[in-house]
Amino acid sequence: MIFKRIVTFLSLSLVMLMAGCAVSNEDAVLVNAPLNQIENIIEGDKELVELSDDKLPKTLAVLPFENQTESDGAFEIVRRVIYNHISSKNYHMLHWQAVDDKLRLANIDLKTAYQTDAAYLADILEVDAVVFGTITDFDRIFAGIITQIKVGVELKLVNRNGELLWQEEDSATSRAGGASVTPIGLLLNAALATMHLQEENLLRAADDVGRELARVMPAPKRLTTSAGPEIKAVVHNGMERVLKYGDILEVGIQGQPGQRAQAFIEGVGSFDLQEVVAGEYIGKIPVSKKANADSVVVEGVLMDQNGNISRWISPFGLLTIDNIAPEKVGNISFNANNREVFLQWPLHPSADVVAYNVYLFDPTNGEKSLANVTQQNNVALSGLQNFVDYTIAISALDHAGNEGEIVKKVVKALPDSRFLEFPSLSSNIPAPIKSGAVLTQKNSPYYIRQPIQIMDSGVLLVEPGVEIIVSRSGVLNVKGQLWIYGEQHNPVKIKGSDANGFAQFAALNSEQSVELNYLEVDGADVAITIQSGQPIIRNSQFTNNQFSALDISGTAKPKVSNSLIKGSNTAGVIVSGHAQVEFEKCKFENNQPFHIQSSSIYTVQAQNNTWSPAANEMSVLGDVKY
Repeated sequence: MIFKRIVTFLSLSLVMLMAGCAVSNEDAVLVNAPLNQIENIIEGDKELVELSDDKLPKTLAVLPFENQTESDGAFEIVRRVIYNHISSKNYHMLHWQAVDDKLRLANIDLKTAYQTDAAYLADILEVDAVVFGTITDFDRIFAGIITQIKVGVELKLVNRNGELLWQEEDSATSRAGGASVTPIGLLLNAALATMHLQEENLLRAADDVGRELARVMPAPKRLTTSAGPEIKAVVHNGMERVLKYGDILEVGIQGQPGQRAQAFIEGVGSFDLQEVVAGEYIGKIPVSKKANADSVVVEGVLMDQNGNISRWISPFGLLTIDNIAPEKVGNISFNANNREVFLQWPLHPSADVVAYNVYLFDPTNGEKSLANVTQQNNVALSGLQNFVDYTIAISALDHAGNEGEIVKKVVKALPDSRFLEFPSLSSNIPAPIKSGAVLTQKNSPYYIRQPIQIMDSGVLLVEPGVEIIVSRSGVLNVKGQLWIYGEQHNPVKIKGSDANGFAQFAALNSEQSVELNYLEVDGADVAITIQSGQPIIRNSQFTNNQFSALDISGTAKPKVSNSLIKGSNTAGVIVSGHAQVEFEKCKFENNQPFHIQSSSIYTVQAQNNTWSPAANEMSVLGDVKY
């Protein structure tokens, strides 16, 4: 048998001004206004419907509501409030969030779930019956300084055989008069704001409709006929948050005055609430270190002096408390770049991890600082010194802000990543060099006692601070690549093996990359000869050379910048053949008899340099533009 009655609750539009209270528009404040501001002048004539025991389901699920109105209001709160009222009946209820989760797993769109066959839904949700809800009416009425919300709801109870057991419809109109400043009102306003509800009177209208529909809904009989104290609302501040140790969970109950009040949290415990205003109970619960809860309900409980109990589940979402730190991250790898390292690690297997802390330890004092917080499983740390060992550490962070164990890694920024790939040579440089090799400050000094050749396939990288001692019969012949990475305060230094000096440091005859940075050569006969290629020399010093600092010939096209050429006894630089040379921002000092002596067929470009003595036909010989 189908039972259906429709009663519309009307609201008063009379505005009463009384001492101690103020009623205004949506932006005003109600002083001492009660939470429930719905006004009903017709109580209605609905009657409680009863079904035989064999018809009554034992377990229920409330589906997402269908919206038949033209409004796109936040009607999910209507469903949650009505779910709460139905939960007060003697049914075993599947929580609304568990309903949504099961529907999603079954690939059922929540917005159109009401179109799905009831028997199929009951099987998916593992319940005896489902409740279909429909928003039949929604109006926002502005009457002077009063805003009214009217909401209409129809409920249908359908069992797993598709049989309609009960159907009822109701509507209510609420009056909004601003935000309540009572303890419960403030907590409620915060919860509504979190749910992006602009008006609490929608909640109030839904509460009135739900209370009336639940009153006449058929349900299994209770063992006791004594009703517990009335509960109107249960609110908490843990919605859409993950709480952890140190946070405060605030729970409020509005209901019958003068009762014992508790908040019950599954897996966490029960907590007493204090009645701060008649009928309003508040508890501020510090989250302990041991508390953990994953999407559990917050239940308000009122008990009278006779032991009769009422329970009410908060419609404002489930509660999650997380004090468990995530597991540590996996192995860290890095790529070295100039003054930067790029760190990578495996994506954390836990979906609860939302970010990673990246720490950097100061290489001088070991002090740890937070360098970055990233949601990715990689990060670039820039502004580092090259060739310095840095310790970094990475930890995982979860939704609650719990931090996992840090994992450390020693990294190094490098101007050339091949420093990590090539082997380091011992103090005696092998002859010849056929592949990649590194001269390190740690293994310095290095000795060149005989001619050593870097073959076409060879690459020699030199760290800052390396010292190379050259015998008179020694020289480095470069056919492959040579990269010298000296630094301003840690140059690469070339010296003779005794006080008599040495003949030559290097002979550059390579079409491959040759770059010399912060190189200091002192006391050679000729520091470097260049016969081919386009070597780059920067920030270097060539001093006290017996003949010349640089002897450039053949088809060489070197570029020399920000370098010092000083104290040569034949010429600072000799240029011949088809060599094309550029000097920029260099210093030529006390070179005898010439700073530059050129017989090349090409003009030597030597503008924007400094000369002592000054550059003129007496100190510069040949086709040199200065």
